[in-house]
Amino acid sequence: MNELGGTGRGTNGAQTPGYKDGAEARSDARESRRRPSHLADLDELFCPPWANKIVNETIIRSNIFTMARGTVITILMAAVGANGFASSPTKTLDVAIIGAGTAGTYTGWRLLEAGHHGPEDVQIFERVNHVGGRFFSPVIGCDEDTERSPRTELGGMRIRNTDAMMLGVCRTLNIETGPFNMNKNVPNPPATQAEPFNQAAYNEQCEGKIPGCAGDEPTAPIFLGGLFSDRETVEAQLLEKQTYAPPTDNTEMSMFGKVPYVIDEWPPPHVVASRIEANHATGTGNPCNISNAHHIMEGPTHSGIGYGGKKVFETSTWDALATGQGVDTKAVGTNEFHLIDYLSGYQGYLGSKSAVNVGVNDATFAPSAEVVAPLERPTQSYTRPLRGMQEIPLAMGRAFSELGGTIQLNHQLLRVEKRDTDYWLTFRKTWTSPCSDVTTFEGPGGGELITVAAKRVVVALPKSALKRVQFVDSSGRLQDRVDALCNAIASAPAMKYFASYASRWWETFAQDNHPDFPNDEPFNVGRVTGSNVVPNFFAWYPGVQQNADKPRPQCVDESMGVIQTYVTGFSDRTYEGLLRQQEQNQCKETDVEQCSKCFSDETGFVGPAADHVTKSLADMMRYQLAYTFGLDPIDDADKVPEATQIKYRIWSNDNPVTQTDSCHYFKSGHKWWKLYEEARFLDTGLHLIGEAFSFNWFWGEGAMETAEYMLQEVMGLKRPSWLSREEYCWAMPYWSIPRRNSE
Repeated sequence: MNELGGTGRGTNGAQTPGYKDGAEARSDARESRRRPSHLADLDELFCPPWANKIVNETIIRSNIFTMARGTVITILMAAVGANGFASSPTKTLDVAIIGAGTAGTYTGWRLLEAGHHGPEDVQIFERVNHVGGRFFSPVIGCDEDTERSPRTELGGMRIRNTDAMMLGVCRTLNIETGPFNMNKNVPNPPATQAEPFNQAAYNEQCEGKIPGCAGDEPTAPIFLGGLFSDRETVEAQLLEKQTYAPPTDNTEMSMFGKVPYVIDEWPPPHVVASRIEANHATGTGNPCNISNAHHIMEGPTHSGIGYGGKKVFETSTWDALATGQGVDTKAVGTNEFHLIDYLSGYQGYLGSKSAVNVGVNDATFAPSAEVVAPLERPTQSYTRPLRGMQEIPLAMGRAFSELGGTIQLNHQLLRVEKRDTDYWLTFRKTWTSPCSDVTTFEGPGGGELITVAAKRVVVALPKSALKRVQFVDSSGRLQDRVDALCNAIASAPAMKYFASYASRWWETFAQDNHPDFPNDEPFNVGRVTGSNVVPNFFAWYPGVQQNADKPRPQCVDESMGVIQTYVTGFSDRTYEGLLRQQEQNQCKETDVEQCSKCFSDETGFVGPAADHVTKSLADMMRYQLAYTFGLDPIDDADKVPEATQIKYRIWSNDNPVTQTDSCHYFKSGHKWWKLYEEARFLDTGLHLIGEAFSFNWFWGEGAMETAEYMLQEVMGLKRPSWLSREEYCWAMPYWSIPRRNSE
């Protein structure tokens, strides 16, 4: 396994590289772009004159400080200087990058590849023991790690055809990709070395297909509040009859409520911003126009100024749907809200009642609907790297290392202190358990405090991690700026659960248990959505990950298969209690071969010990899957077989493994495009990047997009040859400052 963690479990047991001796930083690296004048107007918003300032020294001298979500970390006073500040730095860097996810590794690779800094002057620091961030793609149900092995996607799982940066990186770093199959109509390109996957040709084949390559499989099952049918039948019924039929005796669902959903007008507006006319305000619809934010986010729509007197940026998805303003249909009621969530598969903080700013909504989950925003392009197809999404940051990390850069794993940032000419960064070394994946300050190599100086600091962290960092400057305003940015975004938890089975029971499960099921098609690709706690159930391998006719490794039996469940509605609250987390936290074994001392059948865990899966979680998922397929979960859970292997991740700010929610978005009411620019220009030599503060929120493209805008607009790098100017503008069409690379 390589230093960056390979493509499997990560970097358990990997050596952490030491600091390299560096030369003096070049003078041009000391230069940072002056904050645009219009951002000075935000200073009063972040730090109003009447605000009481907390004296920095009081915070610094304290031997404890409270972290996000009540976590308390003790800082030993012995490691702090007599003046209350951290001890002197052991190293001075040109650039310190915090976070080895997509944004961090992209930044490091681009800086060295462009020759902007010497390799000894740029380092990446990461809290855990592997590269990847919210991309994590270990193999499941197989002991061979190949391009065609069944592989989980415990974080992000796909690339849109419009994600020019993600696709450009894959081409440049020779990351092999293939289709992400959402339905049976998706083209099935050959899988031979002589005929590699061609993204452009694939996109062309997808054009005009019904359903489109990004659309759901019409024959796939769907479960809606007691009615078990297929998607095609339910959608036709909605369109033709405007009613959602109650369960009948034939559906054998008498234990569920029989009150029908009556939909007076269907389809409802998927996103109200779909009614904004693309060229109405700007006259061009040009993504490179720096007036887009002013004209569209603050300007008129076809039905007046904003929605119900509000401007676009002041309106949330829920607000727009609930009031019915700015659209040609009536307001959406409770039944419609539920139906939108159940059909889409996205509930909770990602559902129709979210606080997401309409100005940053996208068309991703309604590919057949009209474009949802004036400068948004609907998704037509998805792809994924054959070695999983984690291969993207891994490949960028390898390229960074091959150029001489260093990645410091198991280093958690605690404090950023602005000095006269640089920043002092305080890290504490961590240890990641090979058995529970929990990262703490206790364990081999953990606990030591280190101070590093850097002339420029790029912080590529999610919101929860950012809130655990203390920002200090002489004025006290730096912490206020960071807090204000964090308060303008919301985040959403999610759970990813993959299970391998000896046979693919789900392919005929609907027909086997429901004689009146509308079709005889096997469910072998796509997803089931519905009103269950598990709103997304994917026929993953073979299926979504790759077609059944593609080559398989020798470890995979012909009848074997893998499913994915993707829970977006309050997954942290729903499943955390089943994890026996206290027992997981107490496991201190340092050798992965000894994990069975902590996790075994005798202690209430199932499967390989290093997967730390409780029997309670496995049993609950069988219960929920029976429900998903329209069965009585109490009587019929045993119809769902036991899995041969399970892997999962709960993305939650409170989860000790991930310590972050799955995705972020700007809340309504904030001039998000100004906050976007503020994050890039936070202070001289200090920048925030990553999906949390992006336009392409929820997607890996958002992480790269924020990094690229910082690299070009702040640090002055040239645009890479594989990215056109138009693609660069599309990545963030509401940038309101003249772009540096205008040609």
